Amino acid sequence: MIEDLKPIIGKLALFAKDRMGFEHPPKLFLRKDSENSQKILGRTAHYDPAEKSITLFINLRHPKDILRSLSHELVHHTQNCRGDLDQNPHMGEDYFQHDEYMKEMEREAYE
Repeated sequence: MIEDLKPIIGKLALFAKDRMGFEHPPKLFLRKDSENSQKILGRTAHYDPAEKSITLFINLRHPKDILRSLSHELVHHTQNCRGDLDQNPHMGEDYFQHDEYMKEMEREAYE
């Protein structure tokens, strides 16, 4: 599945770069984490603004779901490139529940 998914990830990243307007694509990591995949509320993906990287958790997930996660995190990359994440919001677990500004950043990424 991974080898089939990689070209589609590349095409989505190029589309997002053109559509969202960021200059440099993020680093991308595909992570297999069997322990995480067993959790009902396990992680699906995350964006690291300092490293400009996206980690996608891929165990036991449908490719369409992985691509949805990538799309969401590409919006966060775009926000970072625009400087929207430079405001030093409260980060950490459930960060968007404690910071109105970050709630807005999450809303944009979900849309």
